[in-house]
Amino acid sequence: MTSVNTLDFAGKAIRQDALGFICLTDMWKASGESRKRSIHHFMASPATQELLAESLKCTDSGQMLQHKQVRTERGRYGGTWGTKELAIAYAKY
Repeated sequence: MTSVNTLDFAGKAIRQDALGFICLTDMWKASGESRKRSIHHFMASPATQELLAESLKCTDSGQMLQHKQVRTERGRYGGTWGTKELAIAYAKY
């Protein structure tokens, strides 16, 4: 997915793609937080799992919705990407 927008946080770029997904990995790097606050820990936390589970209740094709909320891309310009709602939850985390 090609980035089309860049948000700025304290002079560090946070990518946002054409679908509105925000790079959570960029958010983590810009924050300067430790590995304890990484995306992996956020996604594994009970609060995040509850948030994703609640979102699944909103549709019959729950797994499809979860897939649309977060995705991971490998490679040099990869990262974990999430919806604006998920990005807000991560910022609060």
